[in-house]
Amino acid sequence: MTARYRNEAETLGRLAEKDVELVADAHALAEAVPGDDPLAVLDAASAITTAIARVKDRLAERQALLL
Repeated sequence: MTARYRNEAETLGRLAEKDVELVADAHALAEAVPGDDPLAVLDAASAITTAIARVKDRLAERQALLL
């Protein structure tokens, strides 16, 4: 039996924490996209790219908890 299953409550708690962080990062990504004006989106490209990277990192962290 893996440690993950032996420590189910701890694992679930850590997953819940990552989920909260993931939601916050997803919200930040949505906020970084300034509507549907293509020029504004281009101006915000750096912030959008950073926000996407944070979401990807958070997803990887969450996935690592399940391995």
